[in-house]
Amino acid sequence: MYNKQTSSIKRAQRMSLLFREISQLVTREKADNPALEGVMLTRVTLSPDGSICNVYFVTDKDRRKEAVDTLICYKPSLRKAIASSLQLRHVPDIFFRFDEQFLKQAHIESVIDRVAAQEKAEAQATGADQTESTTEPGELE
Repeated sequence: MYNKQTSSIKRAQRMSLLFREISQLVTREKADNPALEGVMLTRVTLSPDGSICNVYFVTDKDRRKEAVDTLICYKPSLRKAIASSLQLRHVPDIFFRFDEQFLKQAHIESVIDRVAAQEKAEAQATGADQTESTTEPGELE
């Protein structure tokens, strides 16, 4: 049990370090490359054996393909920078993926906001109806 817990902690630390390092590197590249403007990295996953790193990002729908192509071009330099900065013996292969989970989350949040606004409008309308029905004509509150 101790080994599993230790390995899961190390794995989480490695994912955190990878995310931080890749984020910093991509942020630096954004200044030089307008194709990366609007790209936001959301999360990193690591395969159980540590050989594959999936980097998830979001951007405008019409810029996804351009962003993926640009990120793929930077993949060798990213791997080299990760190897030198994190001093890893084996640097995982990096794959860039559009984060569908982020879109689903945004959609759910918009639905919740819309329902909350409808409920608020209904409550205000119901409250106004109750106020009108409790006062008699000619009576002041």
